[in-house]
Amino acid sequence: MSGESHPDRMALFFFMGNRLLLIIDVQNYFFEQNSKAYIKGSNLMIRKINRTIKFFEKNNEPIIFVKFVPSKRKNNFDKWWKHLPQGKDCELYKNLYLPKKFHIFKKDTYSIFKKRSFRKLLKTLEVEKIYFAGVMTELCVESNIRESFEFGYENYLFEDLVRSRNVKYHKYSIEIIKRGFAKIINSKDFIHGEL
Repeated sequence: MSGESHPDRMALFFFMGNRLLLIIDVQNYFFEQNSKAYIKGSNLMIRKINRTIKFFEKNNEPIIFVKFVPSKRKNNFDKWWKHLPQGKDCELYKNLYLPKKFHIFKKDTYSIFKKRSFRKLLKTLEVEKIYFAGVMTELCVESNIRESFEFGYENYLFEDLVRSRNVKYHKYSIEIIKRGFAKIINSKDFIHGEL
């Protein structure tokens, strides 16, 4: 992919600012309507996600895409979930805007913060604030926000840029995140400087 950075090479494409946009699991598995794990309405929020990516790109601020790709190493995912993404399911969603400069990481757990190369990149980029978007709210998004909080980052969740298959879990997760891990914001207000 054009602009893709391999995490082992640590290419620095970005201005050393303190904000980062982290896009979690916006991949075919959750966004394609014929997928077993399709999240109803997820493809409707793509325009807003793309608008936010373009805003960060315009400001020369780092953008990281994270995608879930099951590995062969033993973990609980095989036991817990009936279906896991395979092949094209693991690719970033076709309607997702890819900026000229970005980083992409694969994870085989809920949180990318388990990867040392990811944490090292955050330090290299001098990140202080992380802005979150993606799916599923109560699983991967919340797990990443919790770990980010534990590592000392200031977290912001774009409430209009996250979704889940279960609306009730999504709402509970937003409340939990708001209670102790991140500020809840709206992408439109953020982009228009109303926050």
